[in-house]
Amino acid sequence: MNLQQEIELKHLNHFFDWWFSELKFMLPAVIRNYFFKAQIQLVFEWVDEQLKVTQYLEQTGEKQVKTFPLTPSGYQKYQGWLSTVSAGKVLNCIFKLNAGQAIEKIVEVPTAAKTHIKELLGYEISRITPFTREQIYYDAQIVSAPKETVVKAYWVAVPRAILDPALERLQGWHIPVKQVCYTDSSLVTKEIALQCNMFPERRKIPKVRNWQTYSQSGLFALVFFLLVTILFFPMLSQQYALKQVKQNVNSYQKMIRKLNNEQSSIKTKVVHNNQLIAKKKTMPDLLAVLTELTTRLDDQTYLVSFDLTGTELRIEGHSASASSLIATLEASTMLKDVHFSSSVKQNKRTGLERFQIKMTVLTT
Repeated sequence: MNLQQEIELKHLNHFFDWWFSELKFMLPAVIRNYFFKAQIQLVFEWVDEQLKVTQYLEQTGEKQVKTFPLTPSGYQKYQGWLSTVSAGKVLNCIFKLNAGQAIEKIVEVPTAAKTHIKELLGYEISRITPFTREQIYYDAQIVSAPKETVVKAYWVAVPRAILDPALERLQGWHIPVKQVCYTDSSLVTKEIALQCNMFPERRKIPKVRNWQTYSQSGLFALVFFLLVTILFFPMLSQQYALKQVKQNVNSYQKMIRKLNNEQSSIKTKVVHNNQLIAKKKTMPDLLAVLTELTTRLDDQTYLVSFDLTGTELRIEGHSASASSLIATLEASTMLKDVHFSSSVKQNKRTGLERFQIKMTVLTT
């Protein structure tokens, strides 16, 4: 049993979403149609100077595709078609990027920072992409369960030079897009890709709350209140009996305190042992690292400095071809994130190149 495991409430949220949807279908059709408008999902794409619209049907799961030329007549056809399919329904508009327009990666982040993954990766943009933070729109989602100290995350970004003109064209057609996604991903499933929204924060449309929204919220609150009353009223009626039980429990308080102290001591020992195990796992084998470097480096390369701090390794030396060392070291299964920590300089006297390389040593 992992005493340090974090309890997540997402499954409870999914349960309430399902529960409210089932309660909705128990209402009469007249009330349901009055308070709950049907939703229609439209996916927009710019393909060959045409607007491609994919309509997903909620009842059957089928989809219908329409294309409209980027001309005044095409705009009129689109407006006529939209007024037909969206009558009495709520529009959910998504803009889909074309293949190759987005950058995607699987990255590892500390488990402790998973709730702030987007902010954390924002500081790493210049390192993992050729862009700065001001040049792209991005989003990220966790794709793996926490394991020890790191989790895997799916990171996707689109240059602003690509997305801004596309959104301007959509705005010109009066299309209220609220999500920008990239579903041509080869790294994750379509469901995870759809959870990433690269729509710019400054363009997000504020939610408009009308009387239907408030009435729907009030109806849900009333049903929830009635259900809670039905479930917990019998418990409240047993309050007197519980008081009698509490008097009997008081006699065992001394024993309970002793057990709590023992349990606290066990938890402290477990935490300490887990820390020792984790520290041992994160310490690389120095002899294995030296052997790996000796095997990888050629006879025309020699080191003058070797610094291993935790899992971070820094080496400095001279080589006939320093630029080829990156590819040579990256081929090792023991090393990752290999890069020069300073510029390569050539010694005019010896003809060799002086290099400084930084990398991360993987632990087993």
